[in-house]
Amino acid sequence: MKKPVIALVTLTLLVIVAVGSMGIRAFYIAYLTDSAAIRVINYSPEKIDVSLTFPSKENRIMTLDPKSYEDFQIGGTGEGSISIEINERESILTGYVTSINPPMLISIGNDFSVEFDYIKRQNQSH
Repeated sequence: MKKPVIALVTLTLLVIVAVGSMGIRAFYIAYLTDSAAIRVINYSPEKIDVSLTFPSKENRIMTLDPKSYEDFQIGGTGEGSISIEINERESILTGYVTSINPPMLISIGNDFSVEFDYIKRQNQSH
């Protein structure tokens, strides 16, 4: 009778340790890689062409319909501000990226104003 109980307890502990270590591994992989998750939102009433250039010279070009967005990931952002060109107009510098980035939002408004923000976890106090 004791052997099945000991085996069950041992198996349960091994599963807990395995699942816990996989979670920690996933956490470190997400924060130690140099890729960034970005959402670009077009709040304007017109279709726009957007070009994002990161400090590493990586470039992302997209066309956004009115009131739409595009999600993407990019690796190797470098460190510094992102240059944004809207409808081939003068570039705007916004935000600040490093080698470790939380998810980001880039919002483009009616007058082509640009707002940049990080998506914070709910349990962060600031």
